[in-house]
Amino acid sequence: VGSNASFLSIPELDAVLAPPSATISGVASRPLFFEPWELMLRADHALAGRPGIGLDELDPADATLMAESHADGLDGNEHGHVQDVSLESLAALVSLRGGYALVPALARERLASMPGIVLAKLKGEASGREIALYWRDASPWHDDLQAFAELLRELARQRPGLRVRSSKA
Repeated sequence: VGSNASFLSIPELDAVLAPPSATISGVASRPLFFEPWELMLRADHALAGRPGIGLDELDPADATLMAESHADGLDGNEHGHVQDVSLESLAALVSLRGGYALVPALARERLASMPGIVLAKLKGEASGREIALYWRDASPWHDDLQAFAELLRELARQRPGLRVRSSKA
C-alpha cells in the first residue's frame, strides 16, 4: 500500500485520497475515515439475495481481490488478485468467473445498477479500509487542503457505515 501517496510524484495531482501508507518525506496527510467493504457476487451465486453474509461463509479460493491490501483474512488464491482495474472491470470479472469480490462501501451506488451482479453487506465485525488525504507538505495550498480534509470528514459523518477517524496526523 506504500505506493498510494507516491502518486503525488505526478505533477498534475495536488492531493490523493488513499489508504494509509508508510511515511514519505515531504508528504503531509490527515486520516479521514474507515470505509467498510461490501460483497459483490454474481447474481446467480448461492449466497446472492441475502442482505448480509459473514466472511466465514465465503471460500477464499472464490475471491477476486484488488491487489490493494485486504487486512481481513481473505487473501484469495494465486489467481484471485487483480491489479489496477476499475470497479466496472472487477464487476465484469465477477460476472464472468463467479465467486465474489470485496468492494468499497462508497461504490455501492455506482455498482448497484450493473447487470449480472448483486451487492451484500458483510455481517459481523466490520472489515474494510482506512482512507486518508495526502498532499505535498510544501504545497502553497497546505491550509486549504487541511480545510478540505475537514470538509471530507464532515461529509463522511453523514454517510452510513463510514467512521470518521481522529484528525491527528
